[in-house]
Amino acid sequence: MVGGLPASVVSGTASADPAPTLTNALGMNFRLIPGGSFQMGCDPVTASTETCHSSEQPTHRVTLAPFYLAETEVTQRQWTAVMGRNPAHFQDPDRPVEQVSWEDAQAFVQALNQRPELGGG
Repeated sequence: MVGGLPASVVSGTASADPAPTLTNALGMNFRLIPGGSFQMGCDPVTASTETCHSSEQPTHRVTLAPFYLAETEVTQRQWTAVMGRNPAHFQDPDRPVEQVSWEDAQAFVQALNQRPELGGG
């Protein structure tokens, strides 16, 4: 066990088949993350060495549908192609974009998903 997970899962040997991938016109590689369910939160009754914070209670079941996740950070070149501007402080088109908020990232995903030529909608 590693961090509460079987070693085969942590080491990536749980499945012999690699997850399906997609590559869009910007060269962004996405890997399919399988859906599933898990218990989220902390149960003070069964927590052995953990202290449960009130925001972690009660435990509850969370179910996620399968989704695609980018394999790497979004580059400044990719961000600019989708958003039309580069907000990065450290300018280099092949480096990850920075100086973006969570809201900016959500706008990027929405814009990317609305562009069929980039693999969206």
